[in-house]
Amino acid sequence: MKKRVLGIFNYLLSAFLGFWALAFMASSAFIIKTAFWGIENTARVEMYDSIRFGVSAAVSAAAVFQFFMILIAIVLLALGLVQIMKLHGLRLPAFVEKVYALRVAKKFDLVILLAFAFTFFSLLAMICLAAHSGQITAITNATNYTRGRIGFGPVWLFLSGAAVSAALLFSDKVVAFLNKDKKAAKTAKKDEEEEIPLADIPPAEPIKEHDVTEPEVSAYTAHHDSEVKE
Repeated sequence: MKKRVLGIFNYLLSAFLGFWALAFMASSAFIIKTAFWGIENTARVEMYDSIRFGVSAAVSAAAVFQFFMILIAIVLLALGLVQIMKLHGLRLPAFVEKVYALRVAKKFDLVILLAFAFTFFSLLAMICLAAHSGQITAITNATNYTRGRIGFGPVWLFLSGAAVSAALLFSDKVVAFLNKDKKAAKTAKKDEEEEIPLADIPPAEPIKEHDVTEPEVSAYTAHHDSEVKE
């Protein structure tokens, strides 16, 4: 079963990235903190709510990039879920199999391309939202100001996309490492449990006779021999 699961390793990662992206699009896109004569207020704008046009050029651009991020996340999640269902016996039509067989330079399949596209659009969205946060920042004095900063969502989505893209790019090495560990564990266990039959044990070679070399005569041994003779 583990071998079959590792066979769809890329699609498991794609499903994870798709679900992760759709979930974290509900996190904050940017945060606005205002203060008026010592009274402070903090407003958080979620990424879904930041998909607006006409607020500013940066927000409008970020809205376009976030729209593509949502679309790619849905496709990644769908590709992963279909492969998981296929693992449990689902039969795919011929045209769907052709979609999964798409390759670029025999190395990059559809999942890797979509993951890289998601990472690219998440980077652009993060830059645009950070630029908008800088535009709305206005400080009059210590008690009257408006400060904007980028939220947790865009940064985390970009880092997640980059991590999954790297894992997909080197997925063959990761899968080979996991399979290698499994084979090594099986071999070690087999070596411990396997007993060698007595008939297969080679007979021991007899000990060959060898000449004993007389010890060299020294002053001490000569004196000792003379005492024994007396």
